[in-house]
Amino acid sequence: MQLRIKLYDLILAFANALDQVHPALTGHHRRVGFLLDRLAERLGLPSEERERLFLAGIMHDVGVIPLKTSAEDLVFERERYLHPQAGCLFLQNCPTLAEEAERVRFHHMYWEKACDRGLAAREGSLINIADRVDVDLRAKNDFREAVEGAEHKMRERRPGIYSPDHIEAMQDILHDEETLNDLAGAHMRLPSFVRRRYGDQILTPQETIRFSTLFGHIIDSCSPFTATHSTGVAHMAVALGRLTGMGQDDLDTLFVAGMLHDIGKLGIPLALLEKPGQLTDEEFPKVKRHADLSRLWLDAVPGFERVSVWGGGHHERLDGKGYPLGLKGEEIPLPSRIMAIADVFTALTEDRPYRKGMTPPEALRIVEGMVKQGHLDGDLSRLLCDHADELDAVRASSQAEARRGFQALHDACAEPDELLRD
Repeated sequence: MQLRIKLYDLILAFANALDQVHPALTGHHRRVGFLLDRLAERLGLPSEERERLFLAGIMHDVGVIPLKTSAEDLVFERERYLHPQAGCLFLQNCPTLAEEAERVRFHHMYWEKACDRGLAAREGSLINIADRVDVDLRAKNDFREAVEGAEHKMRERRPGIYSPDHIEAMQDILHDEETLNDLAGAHMRLPSFVRRRYGDQILTPQETIRFSTLFGHIIDSCSPFTATHSTGVAHMAVALGRLTGMGQDDLDTLFVAGMLHDIGKLGIPLALLEKPGQLTDEEFPKVKRHADLSRLWLDAVPGFERVSVWGGGHHERLDGKGYPLGLKGEEIPLPSRIMAIADVFTALTEDRPYRKGMTPPEALRIVEGMVKQGHLDGDLSRLLCDHADELDAVRASSQAEARRGFQALHDACAEPDELLRD
């Protein structure tokens, strides 16, 4: 079965996952996208600009993930220049989002600087006002009081930060009762007219793979210890799946599932993911929750039913002692079993806060031990052992390439983009 996914559904699902990085961000990307749609309508922008703004708005903070050092860095935006730069570099790797990438690059640029730097910068400054207004709308428990406060702050900021036309349009929005009702809930659902306007574009399987690769890289960038994990799992799972005789359409789905299997980790505190010692009885269930979140967020994408089962099941075990569903034996489909072995082997070969990465022979012995314990599939384990050199080479080369990409991102962000500075 070939992947047929709508761009809107995939982007929105990932934006929802980004919103879980910290409670203060809940619904933030959806609301910014919605505010931009309302702004673009009031400013009379053409439909293609509206779509670019909406898509850029609901992904504008993708660059905060690799730069995150604490929750406060996200909320107070200390990295004003770096995270737009990082977000732009991430999105440029996905050709479908090349134009949106430039808008993300400029989303903290003030109007006085953006007005004569081209369309991308001007639209970036629109994201800036929508972003700032939404943050101010969450500053007070009383929403109506927060609306007044957001409008006051917008008017009182020094001239040049926002365009006068943008301020006027945003004031109209903040006085529109229907719009305010849509914005009031922290868990707002985008109105149906937004889906109708932007929800028709269907991605090809290769476009879906590119999007999933982008999202997987962003997920992995949460921590240097997992910076290439999803890449290694996805490539190894596909290589192992090919040895079992899976067809190309299923292999494409397996790759996407591998790149997104840990998307739920965006909702887990980094301190737990990078804890150098053993997790406590209280901490372990919190980390295990990432598998539930992965299935929840992937289930939200129509057409991702198999991606959710295959990727979200990477911690299921044949003896029924895995999670999140505690599936047993034949209840676990072959692709999920493949994902489980690829995940275990890849993780064992990687450095983690509490240990150094193992050699491939050492990792194979652990996998064989898990087979004897009834956790992993014995047939797949034998296939892994029989083709160990080939499969490990696939894993290692894919992770090395991903590591070079992350190093390039790091190097690019080490020198702040002077164009973005005030």
